[in-house]
Amino acid sequence: MKSLSIIAAICFALLAFESAVGQRIRVDFSASAFEPNASERELAPGVFISSGDTVTGTFDYEIPTIPLEQDGTFASYSPSAPASFSVTTNGITFETVEDFRIRITNNAADDGLSGRDSLTISDGFNQSTMAGPSGEHIGLNGQIIRGSTTLILHDESAATWDSIELPNRLDLNDFSATLGVVDGVNVEGNPFRFLYTIDSLNVQAVPEPNSLVSILAALFLLKRRRSIAA
Repeated sequence: MKSLSIIAAICFALLAFESAVGQRIRVDFSASAFEPNASERELAPGVFISSGDTVTGTFDYEIPTIPLEQDGTFASYSPSAPASFSVTTNGITFETVEDFRIRITNNAADDGLSGRDSLTISDGFNQSTMAGPSGEHIGLNGQIIRGSTTLILHDESAATWDSIELPNRLDLNDFSATLGVVDGVNVEGNPFRFLYTIDSLNVQAVPEPNSLVSILAALFLLKRRRSIAA
């Protein structure tokens, strides 16, 4: 009975600790490239992208996170390291080199669409607005280049979520459309750009290092108490 009481107390403490420190959400996705312009297909010397090529990516963030700005229909977040956003295709990886942005909208009217839920991830120099959300650079296989990477998950029905907090789950079936864009200037100074749509995604909760340390410490404490009792 005493051992059961100890185990129950430890479990309660771990749950309370995990709730206090938050949880890291990791999203992995697989996608397909489409519509690269003939003059913007060269990602790196001798490496070209074509419509239908496989694109994979990952991003992560911690919940809860305090938004940078918000109103009744949107909130903007800036996940900090070790959070990252990366996209890989044909052996080339584009990734964030600074804090990136995640924007959540809920039941928002945007671009003429009413009742829109969306999640937008972006980093780097934005070619359309000439203003980077968090700097003007991204990484290309470890080299710093001027460019941007953006991913939008969009639901026209506004039924995906009912708040502007970062979500703890994502289901591809909840979204009516997805669109990713990677563009910039490669190491040879030539512009490149490609689009992609997500085919599948996987979401998992990743234990924080502090949570793992807490679990190991609790198990050690339980073992020690058992040894003393014996």
